[in-house]
Amino acid sequence: MAPQTPAKETRTERKKRRNREELIRAAYALLAEKGIDATTMQDITERADVGLGTAYNYFGSKEELVTAAIEQSMDRLARRIETVTNTFDDPAQVYAYGWYTVIDTATTDRRSRGLMQRSEVTADAIFRCFGPYAMRDLEQARAAGRYVFDDVELV
Repeated sequence: MAPQTPAKETRTERKKRRNREELIRAAYALLAEKGIDATTMQDITERADVGLGTAYNYFGSKEELVTAAIEQSMDRLARRIETVTNTFDDPAQVYAYGWYTVIDTATTDRRSRGLMQRSEVTADAIFRCFGPYAMRDLEQARAAGRYVFDDVELV
């Protein structure tokens, strides 16, 4: 069976994708500069050059937009970690390096600190973004005899 070619985006679809990307990019920059509480939807839409009403077509609230910005940032970090850990032989080292890098980034990177100010917003995003990697790495470390535990989700 031949691989499917992705459908070409229409002009409207490209505009919607660009608007969403610009909103997330603007939110990330402003959240890193000002923090979550000091950033308003108006600030974000002005930076993104998108109307306030348009922003609410993509995100129902500032918290939804903040979550999208945080998740995108975490996804980039997870991919950077994977690039390094793909060279490791010890699955316990993979797990340890991953969490060390997440914690180090969250506490030393100015942009990340601005995003981590409100744990009620970031905790779920952290679990959704890094949880699957962590559980996979823990399972591999357990299979290699490096860790002993019964319940990967609890760990």
